[in-house]
Amino acid sequence: MPERIEARRRSGLTPPQNKLYESYPSNDDERDRRFFLSVKNWSRIIIMMIAFAVLTVIVGGRKRDSSLVYPREIQIPVQRQIHKVRVRGEKGRLEISKEIVGLTSIPYICVTLDWWPEDKCDWGVCSWHRSTLSSLDLRQGSSDRQELTRALRALRPALLRVGGSLQDLVTYEVKRDKSAEFNECEPFIRNEADRIGYRGGCLHLWQFDALQDLALDADTSFIFGISGLHGRDRQADISGCAKCSTPPCEPCWTGVWRPEFGARELLKHAFKRAKQNRSALAAISLGNELCGVGGIAAHLPPEALARDFVTLATEIKAIWKNQDQSLFSK
Repeated sequence: MPERIEARRRSGLTPPQNKLYESYPSNDDERDRRFFLSVKNWSRIIIMMIAFAVLTVIVGGRKRDSSLVYPREIQIPVQRQIHKVRVRGEKGRLEISKEIVGLTSIPYICVTLDWWPEDKCDWGVCSWHRSTLSSLDLRQGSSDRQELTRALRALRPALLRVGGSLQDLVTYEVKRDKSAEFNECEPFIRNEADRIGYRGGCLHLWQFDALQDLALDADTSFIFGISGLHGRDRQADISGCAKCSTPPCEPCWTGVWRPEFGARELLKHAFKRAKQNRSALAAISLGNELCGVGGIAAHLPPEALARDFVTLATEIKAIWKNQDQSLFSK
C-alpha cells in the first residue's frame, strides 16, 4: 500500500484522503517497530488467555475435590422413590434416594473369582466353564493367567476377591497342626443330598501363591475368603442344610471355628510372603453367607459368628506379632 502512495506522489496525484492510508508508516523502520509492538501485544493476550484457562481448570478441580472431602456441603434435593420388586417369588421393597448416606473408599470395584466346578448349572444354564478357581490355569505364562491380568489392569483400581458359596467346604493343602484331624484334600464331588450340591474342595499352596502373584502383576489388591466351618461338625440328623424361610433355623453345624484346621498355617504362609515383600493380600473374609435365614451352607446364629471373628482377629494379631499394620507387604 505505501508503494501505491509513493507512485501517486511521483505522478503528481494526491493520495486519497483515507485514514487507512494515513496510518501506514512513511519508512521501513517505523513500520517494523509498529509490527513488533503488535506482535508483542498479541503475545501478551495469548499468554493471559492460557493462564486464565489453566486457572479455571485448577479451581474447578479443587471444587470437585472439596465436594468429596466435605460431602455435607453438597446440597442435593432429597427425592425418594419406592419400588416393589419380586425376585423369583420373593417380595422386596427397594427405596432409591438421592440423599448421600455414605461414601466408599477407593478402590470400590470388586472382582470375584469363585470356586464352582464346570459342571455347575442353574436352570439349565452352565455358565462356569473355565471361569473359576477350580478350572482356570493360573500358572505363570498360561493364557488364562494372561487374560486375567489384562482384565484386572483394565479395571484398576479394583479388588480381586476369591471366595463364594463353596469356600466354606474347601480344605487347604498346608502343613497342619498335629492336634487337628483332617479329611484328605480332595476335589469337589457332587452331593445332591446337600442344598449346595457339592462336598470336598481343595486349595493347593501353589494356587494360593499364584493368586497373589496374579494380583501383584495386575497391580491390584487381593482378598481371600477362608472357610467359616473348619472345626465345626455337621449335625448328625441333617444330611443337607435346607433353605430356611422363617426363623428359628436349624444351624446345621455345631461347635466353633478353629484356626488350627488350616487357616493358621495359610496365614503364616501369607505373613512369610509379606516379609519377603511378595504379598498382595489386603484382607481376609471369614465364611460366606452362614448366618440366619440367609445362610447357604449353614444357618449359624450371629453370636457364634461374632465369636469366630474375634478368634480370627486374635490369630492375625498373633501371627503379625501384634503390629499395627495391614496384611500388605509394606
